[in-house]
Amino acid sequence: MCKKESVVIRKFAAILASIALLSGCQSNQVVYSGPTGALPNEVATVYLYRTSTMYGRFNPENPFFYVDDQWLANLGVGDSRVFRVKPGQHTITSREPFAFNPGRESGKLVFEAKAGEKYYVRYSKEFGSAIPAGNTVVFTSNATLSMSTKNMYVIRE
Repeated sequence: MCKKESVVIRKFAAILASIALLSGCQSNQVVYSGPTGALPNEVATVYLYRTSTMYGRFNPENPFFYVDDQWLANLGVGDSRVFRVKPGQHTITSREPFAFNPGRESGKLVFEAKAGEKYYVRYSKEFGSAIPAGNTVVFTSNATLSMSTKNMYVIRE
């Protein structure tokens, strides 16, 4: 093995080690548990889903989703989570991943939940643009959180 290959391998190993160490930071998050001991007619049911698009399908990093600042899940393309909330105002946020950790906030939805009701929340991430940057291209995306319908939830659109 030549000296140049050895340097490249060591740099690559250092990058992998850094990512592994940083990904451990995620475990410090407060996990959303929802209301306990409540009957179904005393709480609202929320169906959170990510659309089934080709964009982002092969990305190993998935966005982080929070309910009232408590981590709920990471959703891959076409994934969903069902959870319950007490009646009242709630906030669902999404954060884009950076080195497998939550990064910048990419979406926010505030809604008023009523007992016994069902809510469908759609997360969509679409291709934005391609920006030349020196010898490479930087791709951007647009992410949104919005209220949806049961039919759209079923087909993940």
